[in-house]
Amino acid sequence: MNVDISKFVGAASAPVALIIATSIFLSNLTTKWWSMSGMYRDLSGEYRGMDERDGARSRSVRRQLAYYDRRLRLLMRATFLLTLAILSFVGTVILTGITILLPGIRLLEFATVAFSFAGLCLLAASVVAEMIENNLGKHLLRLEVEDYPELAEESKELQDARL
Repeated sequence: MNVDISKFVGAASAPVALIIATSIFLSNLTTKWWSMSGMYRDLSGEYRGMDERDGARSRSVRRQLAYYDRRLRLLMRATFLLTLAILSFVGTVILTGITILLPGIRLLEFATVAFSFAGLCLLAASVVAEMIENNLGKHLLRLEVEDYPELAEESKELQDARL
């Protein structure tokens, strides 16, 4: 059996590049999750320590906790999807190698394309989840100053001015 290594390296380089890029994105989301979960812990500790649960600050903290909860869940979903994408890209590389060793088997070729396409779809779904999560962050900025009317007003004015 003649194995053309250069053909395999050429065919596998694109999915390997996707594995690397997806792994970097996964690392970034994991770092973001740890940072955000620390903020969630701090806020929940602040809320637990509050004597009064009806004040402006406690309402603001409750709403912030709800946003952090939603954002953390979206980040967990995005990281799960990225992990599946990486596995799909690894499967693509493995199937590419098998297809080169056993050329002409249509089922292997179809499976290789299916794994590659699945990985791209999972990657795209993860990006969309992260975009939604990131968009929720703007609400947290407003909530942080909500219990200080003068700061909230300045923040709204700047947002309206699109600065």
